[in-house]
Amino acid sequence: MRIAFGLLGAGLLAAAVAWAGSDEERAVSAGATALTAGELKALYLGNTVAGVTPGGYRFETFVEADGTIPSTERRGAGEFSVPEDGRVCMRFEDVWEGRLRCWTYYRVDGEIRMYREDGALSGVLEAGY
Repeated sequence: MRIAFGLLGAGLLAAAVAWAGSDEERAVSAGATALTAGELKALYLGNTVAGVTPGGYRFETFVEADGTIPSTERRGAGEFSVPEDGRVCMRFEDVWEGRLRCWTYYRVDGEIRMYREDGALSGVLEAGY
């Protein structure tokens, strides 16, 4: 009986987690609004964007007006793009094994939050954006 209940409890927990959805899905359900491709280009191109990850790591990225990202002490040069689907995509020569990474951006409770492709919260931009 205890094993059956344990399996049932584990199954219910897994279903509850799956039902809750990703961070991004919960934000959208709560009324978050996606930034448009135009808003994202205006936010990044020719500017420095800074924020913090859920783990407390502070990040800062400067993007040239042409979409190139200059190298820093911490990483090599990269490239920036915003496809028409409204994601921000970046690739660096020496980070993420050179793979393209993309995020979606939403306004949530007065903040701009970025979400990974799997829907997990990736960061919150600093105030002023």
